[in-house]
Parts: sequence; C-alpha cells; structure tokens
Amino acid sequence: MTDNQVAQRQNKFRFVAKKGSGAFADVIQAENTKTGQMVAIKRMKQTYKSIDQIVQLREIQALKVLSQNQNTVKLLEILFDKSTGRLALVFELMSHDMYQTIRHRKTPLPVNQVKWYMFQILNGLKASHQAGFFHRDMKPENVLVQKNSESWTGDIVKLSDFGSARQIGSEFPYTEYISTRWYRPPEVLLSDGIYGQEMDIFGLGCVMYELIELHPIFPGKDEFDQMCRIHNVLGTPSTELIKRLRRNAKNNPIKAEFQVVKGCGVQTMMTNAKPEVVDIIAKMLEYDPLRRISAQQCLAHSYFDDFLTVIEEVRKDKKIDETFVKDMEDAWKQARNIPVQKTERTQPKEDTEEAAEKPKPKPKPKTKPTVTKTVNANSAPQIVHPPPENKTNVVQLGFSTTGALPTLKKTYYKAGK
Repeated sequence: MTDNQVAQRQNKFRFVAKKGSGAFADVIQAENTKTGQMVAIKRMKQTYKSIDQIVQLREIQALKVLSQNQNTVKLLEILFDKSTGRLALVFELMSHDMYQTIRHRKTPLPVNQVKWYMFQILNGLKASHQAGFFHRDMKPENVLVQKNSESWTGDIVKLSDFGSARQIGSEFPYTEYISTRWYRPPEVLLSDGIYGQEMDIFGLGCVMYELIELHPIFPGKDEFDQMCRIHNVLGTPSTELIKRLRRNAKNNPIKAEFQVVKGCGVQTMMTNAKPEVVDIIAKMLEYDPLRRISAQQCLAHSYFDDFLTVIEEVRKDKKIDETFVKDMEDAWKQARNIPVQKTERTQPKEDTEEAAEKPKPKPKPKTKPTVTKTVNANSAPQIVHPPPENKTNVVQLGFSTTGALPTLKKTYYKAGK
C-alpha cells in the first residue's frame, strides 16, 4: 500500500466548516466520509503525552458516565495523534446553542418553549449531579439545541462542554475564575475556590432569566461590579454570610467592603412574570449556596406543575421521537413520586440483524499481550494483542488539510496492498 493509499483510508472525516474557537479548544463541523454523518469535532489546544493522561480528563470521565442521559451531548469518538500529542473529541452535531436562540429576538419566547427548554436542561443537570460531577460553566452558549422541525416543539436540548467539570466532593480549592463572569455565584466571586455543585444552579437561574427577558440579569464589568449588580437585585446579605463565603480567602481580588443595599428583587427585574416563574428563579439565585434549591427540587417545583400540557403540545409534532417525549414525561412523574409504567423497549432491527450476522471471535493465541490503551466514548482501556506478522502497524493520525481525523484505535494494514 502506498503512502497516498494509506492516507486515503485514514480520511475518516472531511472538514466542512469552523464552528467556533475558545481559549482551550476550537470546534469544527466535519463529515464522516464512510457514513455521511455530520459531527462536531472539538480540537484541544493543549497537547498530551499519553493515552493514560487522556482517559483521566474530567470531561471524558463525565461524558462517559452521562452517556445514557438524553439531555447531555453525546461523545462519539476520541481521536489522538500520539506523534504530535494532539487530541480531538468527536460529538454529535447539534443545530445551534441557546444564545443563538435568543440573540436577535425582539419578542419573548413562548412560555411553553421556555418551560420545555428548562425542564430538559434541569434533567441533564440533575443527572450530572447525581453522577457526581458539576459543570462549573453554565451559560447559554453551553446549552445546545437540536432542531427536528420548524417549531420549538421538535427541539431537543442538551448540556455541552464539560471541560471545566469537577467531581463533587473533590479536594478544595477549585479554580477561582471558572465560569463566565455574568453567571458566577457569590461563593465563586468571594472565595479562593471554595464552592460546589450549587454554583450550577445559580448559573442556570441566570440563564432562565435570560431566556425569558432576552438580556442577562447580572452583566458585570469586573468582579466587584458583578457583586454590586447581584446585591442591587438580591440585596446585601448579612456580615456573617459574607464572612463565611470569604473564609480563608487570601488571593481573592475583591478586598473592599460592600455598601448595604436592600435589593429590588427578581420580580422587579421581570416583565409580567407569573409568581411561580419569579419564585423558581429567586430560589435558583439564592445568595446562600446552602439554602439554594437543587436541580431535583427545581424539577418538582410548581413552575412545572402544568408540564403535561407542554408534553401534549410537543406530541403533536410528529418529527420528534416519541421515546424521548415519553422519557421527559417519566422524568416529570419521577420528580413528583408518581408511579411510572415501565415499557419494554425492543432492540432496533438493524442492531439485532447485525448481531446475528456478526461471526463469533476466534480464540486468541496464547502470546504475551502488549499493553496498548484503546480509547473510545463508551469503553475502558483494553489490552490489545500484537498485530499479526507481515502487517504494517498504522496509527491513525490527526486532522489534516484533506480532512483526515482518525480514531484512537490502531488499525493494521497488510503490507504491499
């Protein structure tokens, strides 16, 4: 096999367009040349020395345990170029993010649309917290929307970008300057990295306000201004609470004392919002993280009492998967301790046929294996035996101008073909 032929076989992905760029990675849209599937590929700017280092990344660990959650973006493949240390993560391609949903709007989103979106976000966040991870960067740009029809009733919403995720209960301190400033809670702004999963709820409260009012609630210019804007709405808390949040803070940039203000309240900031809307946002924006509502409690809040009417409206949209709608309905019932009728799910026909046709693996020779890590989205590292003789060991490499973005698995090609 010539070098050109090898390169052609390695061109699993074809570059389509650049989607965005951040401090730690850029994202491109690409096409799987074998299946035609469109994907989003997150190319990390940091380089890595080994596969062992990669499998320890918290983003990969979090996405693995959340792989079955319907409201978390799906990680499809992990691509690693060992020669350069470059890493890329292949995700399902979504239509757009939540910020793009509201950025040019002049009129409010329909009430049921906001409720449909918020329930899905909270369902994903609840799963993340129950799995032992908190996101740490809740903002509209990190909530993705998959459009299945022209109406919002076909929209599926998923949490994305777990690059900042941490395990709940892991050792303090955490990074002080995590999350985008406008969505940071007081405990992050005032401490030297002493905070927990409650910060996700505060950030999501800011997102919910923004979905309804179409502008951020706390657009601070710097950390001190951010705190002042929070106080102008929520009021200045007691000296004891501020001291508790500031405990042992030596490196925090906010040194000044705060002027005591009463705060106008969330309701004053909103336009004709119903009491249950104001109440859930106010509880999500609770200053004291110990008193802040949880994701599970949000799902059980009276704001979602009429969620079945939203479900009925969504069901009229024939372009959304009924299984997904049923899962959302069951999640609503579970949040209210309503018995859920279990239904058997049949395995897709193509999967059963493929399994029937798949030949049984032949016994492996009793040779001493080499420890070679193989990483994919849904499996742990495995031991791979050495390639047979007379075969060329080709490690698929990273992205090139021709669109080559291979898998992490090693592929063996026969020499001379």
